[in-house]
Amino acid sequence: MKAEGITVRIAAAGEDLDPYRRRLPQAFMSLPRPLFFLAEQGELSEVVGLASLRVLGGGERKEARFQLLVFPEHRRKGVGRQLMQAVLDQAQREGSVRLLAGVPVGEGSEDGLFFESLERYEIKRTLQYFKITTADAWEVVAPLAKRIFERERFSQSYEIVTLEQAKLPFVKEFVLKYLGGIPDALVDRLRGGAGGFLPKLSVVIRSSQGPVAVLLIRKGKRGLVIDSRVVSPEVRGTWINVALMFTFAEKLRALGIKEVYFEGDTLLHKDTIKLARRFGGKLVESNVLYGCDL
Repeated sequence: MKAEGITVRIAAAGEDLDPYRRRLPQAFMSLPRPLFFLAEQGELSEVVGLASLRVLGGGERKEARFQLLVFPEHRRKGVGRQLMQAVLDQAQREGSVRLLAGVPVGEGSEDGLFFESLERYEIKRTLQYFKITTADAWEVVAPLAKRIFERERFSQSYEIVTLEQAKLPFVKEFVLKYLGGIPDALVDRLRGGAGGFLPKLSVVIRSSQGPVAVLLIRKGKRGLVIDSRVVSPEVRGTWINVALMFTFAEKLRALGIKEVYFEGDTLLHKDTIKLARRFGGKLVESNVLYGCDL
């Protein structure tokens, strides 16, 4: 259904979009800068909705990420469908093989039902959020760490530091190698930029050759969130994992922080989710990312 009296256009590169920044903040923080689509109504070209589109990767792995917002008073009039068609057409023109939402929504929510009503769209990923108390984490990790240190298994060739103390170019390359991401955006997050990681709480274990494990912490809507746990394949399943979590749990106790959240993509972060459950984590929320293959 095409919304009556609505036209959709791509905003010019230098166009002032500040009036809409607070409505779709995550899109404006994305790097590289997305294309922005404006749905306009009437002779005065009143903006009634907007969407963003970023194309990532190259060749057969090109994936497009979108975000969508229709202003509440203009919903259920076909505006969202028209915006999504414009986004999909552009993604195809740029050679993307998949179009994926950049922000998760709740199953059964108004946004979720909208995507369910679109042809070709389906759930592509599920994001799970766990809460764990510092006391529970400590009860699990402290005895393990004690055995490690008693047996002197902690090699002196490794050093545990905070993200603040680590060399960011090495951390960036390590995370990109094993987890992926957008280099410029990752650098900004590693420096503690908007929505970035907390330099004093994030943990890095390194050897003379560089990082072997990284635990990245950020502040979420509920509190502290373990965003990513990246461990080099050659040390997975060793004392490195215990040392990483023990160091973080020790910091939480010292600061009097009573709980922390794990979040993980069930497809990409199976180890993090397994760790959350091992530490007694309770599932508090499950959201989904919708998308379609092109």
